Amino acid sequence: MNRGFLLFVVALVPLCIHGQSLQQALSLRDALTIGIKNSPDLRAAEAGVDAARGRFWSGISLPSPEISVAHEYIPNGLGLESYTERTIGVTQSFEFPTNYFLRGSVLASNRDALQAVGEQALRRVIRRIRNSYYAAWGTQRKLRYARDNIALSDSIMAKVEVRARVGEAHPLEALTARVQQSEARNDLMAARNELAVAYAELNNAMGLSRMEFDTSVVLTDSLVASSRPTNIDSLRVLVEERNPQLWAARARMESATASRALAWSTLLPSFTVSYFNQMRDGVKDYYGASLSISVPLWFMMNTRGQVEESQAGIALAEAEFAATRNTLLVELRTAVSNLQNNRNSVRLYETDLIPQAEEVYRTANRGYATGDLSYLEYLQARVTLLATRRNYLTTLMNYVHSETLLDELTGESDDMQLKSEKP
Repeated sequence: MNRGFLLFVVALVPLCIHGQSLQQALSLRDALTIGIKNSPDLRAAEAGVDAARGRFWSGISLPSPEISVAHEYIPNGLGLESYTERTIGVTQSFEFPTNYFLRGSVLASNRDALQAVGEQALRRVIRRIRNSYYAAWGTQRKLRYARDNIALSDSIMAKVEVRARVGEAHPLEALTARVQQSEARNDLMAARNELAVAYAELNNAMGLSRMEFDTSVVLTDSLVASSRPTNIDSLRVLVEERNPQLWAARARMESATASRALAWSTLLPSFTVSYFNQMRDGVKDYYGASLSISVPLWFMMNTRGQVEESQAGIALAEAEFAATRNTLLVELRTAVSNLQNNRNSVRLYETDLIPQAEEVYRTANRGYATGDLSYLEYLQARVTLLATRRNYLTTLMNYVHSETLLDELTGESDDMQLKSEKP
């Protein structure tokens, strides 16, 4: 093998590797799976639920028993081994049995509230990733339009220069074409920067730590405005049944109600049971037992204070639930209205505005080529087409934002089922 061929192979390997990286593909589901796995918010929510489970078990546990050894009736001047009486005892204290059930209800409701908070965090992660994914997809489209525009600008500039040399074009036409060419190059640079920012946001939404994202990665899912049901009454039922913010608010109301019952239970006594094994004067066949019951003598202050606090907690939880429900229903109505408006706008662009703008541009292009239209008339048609395409992408982005918000509120999207894939 000659040296030149070897150098060629060595130089080709990085290009092959780079070529393979250019073929990387990322679907929306892949992005969601990666983001759910890496999200620090979800890990924090899971840790909070684990801590709540630990508090539940510790909250319903009996206190540790006490074991005591007593040596008594020891003559002065002698050691402990000279006792006359020895007592070995085991003491166990416990509250009234219903207290453990009530405390367990409070802690279980708190755990359920934290689980609902985790579900809400999951939905927010999904919403952010979907918005970021389609924002990057839309920015790729903008970059494609910018490249087409600069290629067209270069072509027009060359034609205008030829016409100017033969005296068929006014100097103003050449100057305008040059300005348009510069603007096209600036638009291309801005589109590249916007794409880098969009991919960085997608990278961050997926919970990845690297600062840059390979902008050559192919996004395989395209944004389409679907014809999903938008009946406000049906969606309101979904919100009231599925929304985790309402789950959490209901759980807090249940916790507050159980806390009130637990406060009243302070009127019930607690117990202490003890058993003793005794030795006296060398005889071991003695034992003893005791039972003590607490007396809620200061219930007028202790119980009253706890009950009043728990009553206030119930009122606060009920107010929070009502406020959360009202806010969600307003957000639902707004999301449905925005979704309908954005979907209608998308359809208008797809069926009417874009085809018309394209037809106007084709006609203007033919007219300019044959000399029937001036450059400014042709330029106006071209600017109209570019603006229409960009506005269409903006409308698509507005649509996906309203759709992902609606999915977050109702939990209706298939993407919301990805929670089963969390580690």
